[in-house]
Parts: sequence; C-alpha cells; structure tokens
Amino acid sequence: MKRFKFPILLSVFCSFLLLFIFPFSASVLAKDYHFPSVKISAQINDDGSVDVVENRTYSFDGSFSWATMWIPERVTRQGKTYQAKITNFNVREGRKSLLVTTSHEDNLFKARWTYSALNEQKTFTISYRILNAVTEYPDVAEFYWQLIGGEWEKPTDWVEIKVRLLQSVASRDDIKVFGHGPLSGDAEIVDEQNVRFTVAGLPARQFVEVRVLFPPDQVNAPLSSAHTLKSILDEEERFVKETIASVKRRQLVSRLILFGLLGFIPLGLIIWLILWYQTWRRVGKDYDVPDVPKYSFDLPSNLEPALVQVLLSQGGKPSPQALTATIFDLARRGFLEIDSRARVESGFLRTRTVYTNRLCLKKEPYGLKEFEAQVWEFLDRRIDSKGGWLDLDDLKKWIKKHPAGFQRWFRGWQKRVQKEGKKLGFMEKDGNRAFGRFWGLAILLALGIVNVPLLILAAVMNPYLKRRTREWEKEAQIWLALKRFLDDFSSFKKVPAEAYKLWERYLVFGILFGNAERVIKILPVILQDERAVKATWYTGIGYQGGVVNTAALNSLSGALSSFNVSLTSAAHYSSGGGGGFSGGG
Repeated sequence: MKRFKFPILLSVFCSFLLLFIFPFSASVLAKDYHFPSVKISAQINDDGSVDVVENRTYSFDGSFSWATMWIPERVTRQGKTYQAKITNFNVREGRKSLLVTTSHEDNLFKARWTYSALNEQKTFTISYRILNAVTEYPDVAEFYWQLIGGEWEKPTDWVEIKVRLLQSVASRDDIKVFGHGPLSGDAEIVDEQNVRFTVAGLPARQFVEVRVLFPPDQVNAPLSSAHTLKSILDEEERFVKETIASVKRRQLVSRLILFGLLGFIPLGLIIWLILWYQTWRRVGKDYDVPDVPKYSFDLPSNLEPALVQVLLSQGGKPSPQALTATIFDLARRGFLEIDSRARVESGFLRTRTVYTNRLCLKKEPYGLKEFEAQVWEFLDRRIDSKGGWLDLDDLKKWIKKHPAGFQRWFRGWQKRVQKEGKKLGFMEKDGNRAFGRFWGLAILLALGIVNVPLLILAAVMNPYLKRRTREWEKEAQIWLALKRFLDDFSSFKKVPAEAYKLWERYLVFGILFGNAERVIKILPVILQDERAVKATWYTGIGYQGGVVNTAALNSLSGALSSFNVSLTSAAHYSSGGGGGFSGGG
C-alpha cells in the first residue's frame, strides 16, 4: 500500500502543478446562468395545430431582469418549405402571469418578458400554439419540429419532451419516432398515445428536433404529396448513415491527433501509465490458473449459459445467442419440449420434405432463476392456447413484426442476468474501485494538460483493471477450454467418452459459443451409439426410438442460425420505434 500511495500523491501534485504552468486569469467571472432542466409537453390537436407547454428552469448567478425567445415560423428542410404560425403565447412564473411583448418579423416570432432574479433558480412556464404544425401525407401524418432551437446560448442539464397524440392508436407499431440533434438523446414510444424524447447534458447552441409519425385519420391537417411513409423512413435511414459517417470522420481525426501527439507524450500521461501499471499488477492482473488443459470435455459447473457469458465478459451484457442457449437449456432441463415435424410439399417436377421446428411448455417455471422464468413467461405469451405449440418460424415473424417491443423486453432480460451475476460475485471489488478511481485520475490529468489522448487510452485500458475472483477465474478458464473443444469437436477422429452423456449440454453451449453447427454435425454419430443419453426434450422425427434423422437435425441447425439472426437484428433495432438520435436534416 505504501508504494501505491506515494505515486498517487505525486501524480496529484504534478497535475495541479501543470494546471498552474499555463497563465490564466484569476478574476471572478461575471454574472452567468444555465438551464438545469427543460420539460416540454406537446399536445397534437385535430386541426393539425399543436399546443406546447414548456417549463424552462433558469439557474441565475447574479442579477437578471429579462429574457427573450424566438421561434422560426418558416422552415426549409431538404428543399421543402413549411409555413407555421405561433399564437396564444404567454409566460407564467408559478401562478403569476408575466408581462410579455411579442412580434412577428421576417417569418420569425419573437417574445420578451421581464422578471427579477438574484442568485436563484426560477422556472418559467411558456405556453403557445403552433398552427399548421402537423402535415398530412397520403398514408401518414407528421409532426416535425425543433422544440429546442440551436440559438440558446447556455447548456441544459436535462431535457424531456413529451408528445401526446389526439387519441390512442391500435398498436405501437402505428407510431414512429425519430430524434435529431445530440447523438446522446433517446426516443421512445411510451404507450399507444404518448412518446418521449430525453437528452442529458445538452450543449449550448445544440438543437433538439422531434419527428413523430402516426395514422393520418387522427387529424385534419394541411395535405401534402411531398412525402409518403416509405420516403420518410428512407430519409431517416439516410440521416442515420450520414450520422455514422460523420462520427467515423471525427473518430479518424481523433486518431490522427493521437498519432501526432505520440511524438511528445505529456508528463501526465507518463504518470498515469506508471500508476495504472502498478495498480493493474496489484488488483487487475488475472490470476494464474495452472493445469488448465487446452480442451475440457467436461463442464466445470452447472452455471446457466447466460451467466457463463456474463462471467466470461467480466460482467458484460448477455447476447441474443445467450437467450437462444437459455431456451434450449430450459428444454434440456424438462421445462420445454422441442419437436421437428416433417411435411411433404409437392412441386412442379418433384416433391420435397420440409421440417417445422416447434416448442411447447412442459412444466411450470418453479425453481427457475428470475431471468429464466422471464424467458419461460415470454414463450408462454407467444404460444397458441389451443394447440400448445409454438413454431420457431412464427416466433421469428413476431419478433420481426414487433422489434421495438422485443428490444424493450430483451434489455430488461439482460439487466436481470447481470443482476444475478453480481449476486454470484464474479468480479473483485478492488478492481471495480480501481476502475472508477483511474477514470477520475485520467479526467483530472486531462483537464490539467488538455490531454485528449489520455482519455482515449483510459477508455481502452481501464476495463483491464477489473478482475474475476480467483475461484471464478479458474472456472472461466475451464469454460474457455470447453469452448476450444467445441470449436474443434467435429474434427476429432474419435468421439470423447464424455460426449455420449453430455451431448445435450454441448449443444446448449455450442449455441452460446457460436459453434452449434459443429456440434449438430457430429450428433448423428453420438445418438446412434447405445451409450448416448436419450433426449426426452427433443421428440418427433428428429430423434425417436434411437433412430436419427440427419435431415431433421440439419433443419434444426438451420433454424438455430436463422433464429439467432432474427434475435440479433431485433435486439439492435433503432429505427422509428425509438432508440438513439441521428444528426437529422
């Protein structure tokens, strides 16, 4: 501990010394203000107008007596011009109406109001109506508006914008939402009538623009043929691509700056690296695990597949493959049954056999962990109550049709798995604490010497300060040895003896590790051997009475691959159903 404390004190001293190397003014700053929060509610009306109520909180440092606000009434986007009008503008402080002067000049609405403030916070309630705010196209209605313009001179800590439709729609899929401006923003569909946009840490002069699409029969708004639902979705997809390209350009510039600075490494960077290395040696370096073979034919424990992935990723989020593996693990344990059924389809020249892979619930989820029961309940809601079976193809179609809903469910499931991993104590607390401390030290040094490369280096290196406990590190290494075995399983000349009793679990973890096809490839050899454990959870033509149908197993392999693709696509869905912001147009 003594060797560690001294360098920390040295680094803090050096960082503060560097702060004072450069000349700066010690004078007290003039009066200032910023916005702790801006909360906006927008109600869409049947005539295409929108009633806006904005609660804007000012934090004043000094004496202030007036404020201004202006709103464009004529907007041009992508070569198209939109004309609106602001009416019924007023400002209140609590229940008190303030004196407001307004004007319309050069397609710009301007407002000015007076008050009295001294070193305090005040919240002004600004309300107005936007006429012609909604545009009606042949197959969709659109509310597209910058509710926070790009001319505000001060930053905002928290922005929340709620938009309410005139009435509820039949399904959330009838609503599309897009946010433009800060890339850190989030857009979500709250329910069938309400949507919400949030931004934390809005910089000065950064606009926030919302775009809400909904059925056109809700409003009697100005008609236009300039867009259709498809053209709007195509435009938003282009915005996303342009935003990604812009981010990549900025990342490239950052890399170039980093490479340029490598020739002159600042003192703060050297100090940080020395401290980081000493701390990594003490709390972050993985424990040595002796005598772990290249291949492990057995499993180190009965840890569930989703938790195995959290363990191997050092507390990271489980992937869609972990969800698929969980479904098959529940089947292996008797909670589900999976079936491959064949049907013959007649073609023009020949007939062919097509396999349908389906599942059903076999017993109640008693004794399951919370995240496993959540999967069981998800499948229970999808299963036809009459037949009791759920086709994997039908499940894929449902996920594809409801990507936003599945994404919300999947994120909640990921959090439950991570919560269970924390309860099991995969990671050492010292490493987690060091992770936080070194981020703080990196920020301190970076502020002192304007060291952007140090922050980039911290983002890359700090995760290595986290370390699994000695017991969990040993188990993790054996899981990795099992993964190596499953990677090479199909190339083994002789089937290991363990495979005959563990092939079901090999399949589950093959799904998790991305090598299920290799495991399924060798299953016909295993299942035809009398030593093989009989699978009660996999029935039908695929495996029955010891007779193995290779075509059915191949069908199961293809279904797994396709199902994982569908899960991955839906889990990363970010189009009109919500998600992050793009740069906009």
